[in-house]
Amino acid sequence: MKVQPFDLSNSRILVVDDNQDNLLVLQTVFKRLGWKIDQVGDGEQALQYLNHMVPDLVLLDVMMPGIDGYEVCRRIKKQPEFSELPVIFLTAMGEMGHLVKGFEAGAVDYIPKPFSLKELELRVLTHLKLRRAMLEMQRMAVTDGLTGLFNHRFIVDSLNSRIEEAQRYAQPLSLIMLDIDYFKSINDSFGHQTGDLVLEGVASKIKECLRKVDLCGRYGGEEFLVILPNTALEGGLQVAEKIRETVQTANWGVQGLQAAISGGVAQMGKETSSELLSRADQQLYHAKDQGRNRICF
Repeated sequence: MKVQPFDLSNSRILVVDDNQDNLLVLQTVFKRLGWKIDQVGDGEQALQYLNHMVPDLVLLDVMMPGIDGYEVCRRIKKQPEFSELPVIFLTAMGEMGHLVKGFEAGAVDYIPKPFSLKELELRVLTHLKLRRAMLEMQRMAVTDGLTGLFNHRFIVDSLNSRIEEAQRYAQPLSLIMLDIDYFKSINDSFGHQTGDLVLEGVASKIKECLRKVDLCGRYGGEEFLVILPNTALEGGLQVAEKIRETVQTANWGVQGLQAAISGGVAQMGKETSSELLSRADQQLYHAKDQGRNRICF
């Protein structure tokens, strides 16, 4: 199987340096490669930038007004969301002691000035590739390979954290458990390849009905789990019914093939995630028992 290369053309790089001449040189190199470059002049500005932007890589000088580059790097790395963000020191302080200090602060590379533009380009390119590969591995670790939804482990872990958050802020949360009706018959009548097509299609239809804050995962087999933060039971029922109707009216491109889903909806009370899951599952069972292609709560 041929491995597709990562597209790095839209990479965003933050340069933390108060020297405008350095910025002009870096812009010349990076813009030619299609990379976006943002520049701030000191460490405080860099930390403020990271409050609202997530770059793919940081180029950081050591000697700057205010806090130095080492401290900036340490503060960046203390934040969980930036623990894997590659930071490269780009500085005239090239002695071994400074190099060691930079790596101890959390940098992935240390390029002394003056530097070769080609060397800089290749080093940055290498770390961008490593970051993209790491992000792809992280994505694959939490994603179901067939449907592209979150996998069982991640969606259950997410339910735990969302329940804790909802209880902390006294917000409602609803859970939908869905199951494709007569899925075994679809496999038996049309083949497993068509069954996979239906799984992918249902997953896509579910996502069409959700907000960005909602989470959906493949719970197992032909079962799906939908987490609706800040949503009471009535809102959960509306979403579940919308999903059911969307799946029922879908055209699967296979003659004679029709698919439908049943669902159970439950609103979080003062309970654990396991108890909430059990209630949603019980409602799903009632939907199946009452004839399928329906939502129960």
